[in-house]
Amino acid sequence: GLLASKAHAFAMHGDPAVRGLLTDIMRVTFQPLLDMIVGWTTQGELADPFQEFFIVQDKNVTDGQFWARKYSLASHMIPSFISDPLAKKILLIGKSINFIRVQCDDTQWAVDPEVLRKVPTDGSVFDSITTTFSGLDQFITAALDDVNKRLMRLLFVTYRFDRHAMAVKSYLLLSQGDFIQNLMDNLQDTLSKRATEVHKHNIVGILDSAVRSCSAADKEWDV
Repeated sequence: GLLASKAHAFAMHGDPAVRGLLTDIMRVTFQPLLDMIVGWTTQGELADPFQEFFIVQDKNVTDGQFWARKYSLASHMIPSFISDPLAKKILLIGKSINFIRVQCDDTQWAVDPEVLRKVPTDGSVFDSITTTFSGLDQFITAALDDVNKRLMRLLFVTYRFDRHAMAVKSYLLLSQGDFIQNLMDNLQDTLSKRATEVHKHNIVGILDSAVRSCSAADKEWDV
């Protein structure tokens, strides 16, 4: 990332001859970085043995912190010709692919072939006039849209995230009136006892009875 930024700065030279030479250097310099971007945004692979990429992985992060902390941007390694919003999109694509495969156990899904046809193949996409890489933005936008569609389908259709969120609101955040009323009524005698006389299995039984006697009884078992 840093080397590509330095080459990019020199590629904006005013002398046409120098500019042409540095443009060729820029295209060659960009190739390994492009390979990393393509591998990350199509396969979720982070092939960076020498820590040259602007996306880093924390291998010590547990599954519970996968989305928030597993992958992040190394801001000082972002090339000058890749904007911060574009870098964040690139991060999000690969992170989503890994989330789909690891957390959602969907190992068979792959990026749409139509999206793969938009992949910049080599450093020749570098535009010496604008000093940007034509086609990179379009590919990243298409890949992000494709990955987001799959992720939303998994969350809301396969795993029914919205129903689980409503269940949390109803029973853990206590918005379900008949549930909490029934629970508190049944717990009154138990909670008036000494702590040493209150047993876990009794509390669990009362909770189960409260759930079964309210509208939650009609909910799917996994919700």
